[in-house]
Amino acid sequence: MHLRPLMHKSDDEQGGAGQDNPTIGAVSRALGVPAPTIRAWEWRYQLPTGRHRPGGQRRYSAVDVAALTRMRDEIAAGRGAAEAAALVTAALAAPPATVVDRLVAATHRLHTQGVVDALEESCHHHGLPVTLEQVVLPALQEIGRRWADGRSDVAHEHLLAGALQGWLAAQQLKAGPPRRASTVVLACGPDDQHTLALEAFAVLLTDQGFDCRYLGAQTPISSLVLAARQPPAHVVVVASHLPRYRTPAVRALQAVAALPVAVFYAGAAFDDPGARRDVPGTYLDGTLSAATRAVAQAAHTIATTQVPVEQGPGD
Repeated sequence: MHLRPLMHKSDDEQGGAGQDNPTIGAVSRALGVPAPTIRAWEWRYQLPTGRHRPGGQRRYSAVDVAALTRMRDEIAAGRGAAEAAALVTAALAAPPATVVDRLVAATHRLHTQGVVDALEESCHHHGLPVTLEQVVLPALQEIGRRWADGRSDVAHEHLLAGALQGWLAAQQLKAGPPRRASTVVLACGPDDQHTLALEAFAVLLTDQGFDCRYLGAQTPISSLVLAARQPPAHVVVVASHLPRYRTPAVRALQAVAALPVAVFYAGAAFDDPGARRDVPGTYLDGTLSAATRAVAQAAHTIATTQVPVEQGPGD
């Protein structure tokens, strides 16, 4: 199977409290929208729902933040608040879970265009981060489960993989040139072939303005080091999904850990805490958005302290 998640769902996605859900103050700062305005939208238009915790503190899910972001953008584009709220409410009527069902159903009909249409609708309504986290990855997980218990055929898996790869490539092109002076190298371990979730992460990073060097499946250690050195990158991410491929992936991490870069790793090969013992770097075990924030913080730190890597005569 090719369809494996890069990272786990957050506690919030699994029904728990979650630690990535920001407060109204954090959302206000991130979006540049005053907290009283957000409260007014909630009171007048019931948008978004927000999550109240003991003590009355508001917490906002990724869908809530996406709804507020679109509300802000529609108003900035010249729409009245009521009209903008109507558009956002219409989008919320098709929640990500519903789109996952449509995407899986289209896959089982072997309907490539149906898969693409579901992704485009989700991206239009909810934005790219929510689509990647709450539509693409859950759909991959569901098809993986169905393949494992015999409800799906390899034909379904291959069709979904092909449709997703084409759609992800199109999203990466839409992002345009890098807007940040930060370079991220993403690669699978030397023996790993499961690429889709890593491709989704690369697309999200590109959309956020990073310069991404995506190396794909079965990346040799020497090639990973080359991509991290010429010219110097700021962050390296290595993914490995099968425990039997963990050892070469760790060797790859050890090789780049010797360079002045921030090192991260992800994938099911490292699910067991014991599998992360003595592994260099930081394990990405959260949502794609949380991973993007971790990469951004690390890239900023490296960019402010990085010195040129000396190149040998063969470089």
